Amino acid sequence: MVLSMARPTKHPKSGVYRARKVVPEDLRAVIGKRELIASLRTKDPSEAKARHSAAMAALEARLAGARAEVARIVTRLTARQIAEIAGEVYHAEVRAAEDAPGAAAAREAARDALMDRLDGHHGADEPDEREFVPGHAEIAEARAVLATRGIAADGDTLRDLASAIYSARTYSADVAVRRAKGDWRPDPDAGRFPAPPTQAETQRPSPRGASGMGPPRKSHPRGVFGVVPEDPGVVFGSL
Repeated sequence: MVLSMARPTKHPKSGVYRARKVVPEDLRAVIGKRELIASLRTKDPSEAKARHSAAMAALEARLAGARAEVARIVTRLTARQIAEIAGEVYHAEVRAAEDAPGAAAAREAARDALMDRLDGHHGADEPDEREFVPGHAEIAEARAVLATRGIAADGDTLRDLASAIYSARTYSADVAVRRAKGDWRPDPDAGRFPAPPTQAETQRPSPRGASGMGPPRKSHPRGVFGVVPEDPGVVFGSL
C-alpha cells in the first residue's frame, strides 16, 4: 500500500496555502488545539510546495516540545493525597444520598452492582478476599478527576486512585442504603479518610517537581511554544 505524503492545503476563502498537522490526543491538553496550522504565505502552488517541508518540521518540533513538557509535569501522588481525593468522592456521594435517599431496594441494587465489580481469585468468595481491578472507564474517570486539579499523573497513580474511588463508593453505598431505610445514625466510616491539608500546609514550600496536589511549574523552551521559526515563510496559525 502506498502511503500518501502530507501536502500543502489551500485555505477555502483566502486561497493561501497552509501546512497542517493533527495533534495527538494525549498532547491536546498541553497545546490546546486539535490541529496545528502554519500559513505558507503564498497562493502559488510551487512556492507552497517549496516551503511546506520547513513548515511541517516546525510543527513536528512543536509536538516534540509538547511531549517533553508532558513528561516533565507527570506527577506521582502520595497515598495520603490519593485518599484525600477518594474522601472527597465519598463525602459528595453521601451528601447526595442524604439529600435524596430514594428507595432502599434501588440503593441495595446499586451497592450489589458495585460489589459485583470485584474479581475473585484463588477461589475466593467473600468480598474481603476479592480485589478490584480498574478498567478503562475507571482509569478515565481518575484521569478526569485529576485534570480538574491540573494534575497529569503517572499510570500507578491513576490505577491507585481508581481503586481508591471504587473503595470510597462501596462505603458511600452502604450509607445510602441505611439512609434509604431511615437510619440516620452517624456514619462510622466517615473518619477513615484524611482531612484536606490546611492552608498553611498547602503554602509550605516544596522542592521543585515534588509530588503535590498540582504539577510543578511549567517552563516553555524558546523555539518550541509560540516562537515563530526563522523561516519567514512559516507563520503559526490556529483553528
